Amino acid sequence: MNASVSICFVFLFSSIVLQAQVSNNNISSLIKLELHAPPYASHTQHNTVEWNCINKKLTEKCLVYHNDQWFSFIPNNDKIVYLNVGKQICKNKYGVQVLVLRGNPCEKLSYELIHCESFTNQSDTYIALRNLIANETYLINIDGFLGDLCSFEIAISDKPKGLPVASQIKKIDNLLTSHVKDSAITLYWQLPLIVKDSVSHFHVYCKKPNEKRFTLLSATSALGNARGSQQENYQQTDTLKDFGNYTYFVLGISEDEKHKWHLGELTYYNKEKIVSYMLAIENIFKRKDDLTLTLIDALNGKVLKHTYCERCIEDHFQINVKPWIEMGITRFKVLLTNNNTKLIKESRYRFNASTGKIEVELKY
Repeated sequence: MNASVSICFVFLFSSIVLQAQVSNNNISSLIKLELHAPPYASHTQHNTVEWNCINKKLTEKCLVYHNDQWFSFIPNNDKIVYLNVGKQICKNKYGVQVLVLRGNPCEKLSYELIHCESFTNQSDTYIALRNLIANETYLINIDGFLGDLCSFEIAISDKPKGLPVASQIKKIDNLLTSHVKDSAITLYWQLPLIVKDSVSHFHVYCKKPNEKRFTLLSATSALGNARGSQQENYQQTDTLKDFGNYTYFVLGISEDEKHKWHLGELTYYNKEKIVSYMLAIENIFKRKDDLTLTLIDALNGKVLKHTYCERCIEDHFQINVKPWIEMGITRFKVLLTNNNTKLIKESRYRFNASTGKIEVELKY
């Protein structure tokens, strides 16, 4: 390891290693979180366990304490709130564990277990807290999993941020398969009959090589077909730009987003760097508008592809244009039509043979 790399490595972990013990290490100095307040930044370095304020019997099946700290919040009503934990950076890459109790600080017999999450990895994650009692005190205990040294942010909100914790996702048999060709991996999954009438849309998450956390790759509507029933088969394409493991998983989500189903997960190891033929088109219209996407040969005006998206929630569309490039078509025009407002947006692209990449000529 050369000197410059060594310096960078030391600097990356200095934010964790050099921090002093947090002020809310003891429950008497807990931090009160307010709904909609900005996230509170903290860390688990040098923290100790206040054993006389811990009810080990209540939580022994869920977690082991190492370097905890305390927060609290008081809900104003009985509506659902989300405990968001994000921006985790952990020395051992485990993440933090989260405990939510109802009760009075350090009065162990008053504790009622609301939620216990022993492992969060390092992804931005949230816990949905339902059926809370207004104006009651709820305690939050954060601890590094297996004593991991982590920095993180915590917030109470009426909107979730990141991924739901594993214990709040209903798992279904792995329905995710894939096919890889050229620079693209296409994921395939089915809408299970058991949740056919419950799933409104899907979220596809990906963790790419050298990334520490999952990010949202796409949001896809659960579409109806010409017979009036829901479509069963879905797919999503992603580009492979780097060597290493690409891990994907798919969530089915209800209309009110209160229920989520884990429909499948897979990991693909990319051995080669491949030239990309994927054309990415941004969706600039409102969520759940009816849209039509038309791909056109920009030189002769011939329609190459026509796609209709009902109640569309996609942030962007991806089209593999390699078949047309192999036919000698190198310039493309895309029309994105809002079928509700009749507004049409045009963009243009061209394939650069010298670089093997698609370039934007005109962006709406």
